Amino acid sequence: MKRILRGRLLAVVLAFSMTVPVLADVAETVEKYRTSFEKRMNAELDEHGKAARDLRLNYLEALKKLKGELGRAENLKGATQVLAEIEMIEDGEESKELPADADFRFKRVREKWERGLAEIRSARSKKLKTTVELYLKALDTEKRRLTRAGEIKDALVIE
Repeated sequence: MKRILRGRLLAVVLAFSMTVPVLADVAETVEKYRTSFEKRMNAELDEHGKAARDLRLNYLEALKKLKGELGRAENLKGATQVLAEIEMIEDGEESKELPADADFRFKRVREKWERGLAEIRSARSKKLKTTVELYLKALDTEKRRLTRAGEIKDALVIE
């Protein structure tokens, strides 16, 4: 979805940047909107990225603690599964489906992590959708303003 959105925005920006110099005011306005939009999107993505990194670190800490508990309880099979999970997460790989015989504590830690990731993704999608709507609304408002002022060519540039 990000690539499609970025592709469309890039097409819009390129279309605006290839206008004649007479339309410089409109191009500057659109460029200001685009810059503002990019700053806001980057800020929101950074916020959610930080939350995801923090969640990942908490997950790794919980796994390491669980590995120690399973080792002390002499549950070597469970400790091995947790150790494999730690290595996958540290290497940046996607976690695999848990085996059916995984320890209940391991399942609980994994469910908490997956639930946290789902919440972050949901919040990010909601914020991105709202930001895109605001950007498109601002462009539409500018287009309407230009149309009312009789500057049809400028309004078509924004369209």
